Amino acid sequence: MNIDHLLNSAASLPTIDKIAVDEYQSKTDRMIALLNEKVLEREDIRNLIGQGNEQMMQDNHANHARFIYSIMKKPNNQVFVSSILWMFRTYHSHGFSVNYWSVELNIWLNILKDQLSVNSFNQIAPIYSWMKDNVHVFAEIAKEQIKVKSEESNIF
Repeated sequence: MNIDHLLNSAASLPTIDKIAVDEYQSKTDRMIALLNEKVLEREDIRNLIGQGNEQMMQDNHANHARFIYSIMKKPNNQVFVSSILWMFRTYHSHGFSVNYWSVELNIWLNILKDQLSVNSFNQIAPIYSWMKDNVHVFAEIAKEQIKVKSEESNIF
């Protein structure tokens, strides 16, 4: 799997109508609070995010919601995929495990189902399912990008 695979599969994601995008945005604060609560109460939190990264995780959740809102409002697969790869590289460097993303996205899907109308959930869930289904692809590509960047910086 490579970036082209991610870009092509992202291109098959459905366009979200304005009503669903607006509903997502209007319920963002509540959904972020629920997500933070559910992740922070996990016994394996340190294994997922590393030591002392609770605030960084909560900031990530808020940034995630704003980012997904912007992508739904104005889709751009290049920005979508490259931003997720950046996030994997960045948060991994701070101690977040690959498993964190699977856990987080599963919780997001449950919260979306509970908080959104059926119509909005049915439109938005494929984006979250796609991210969840590709967690390990993103992780592998990000790992390779880190390796290449490290090798390039050692050239001089």
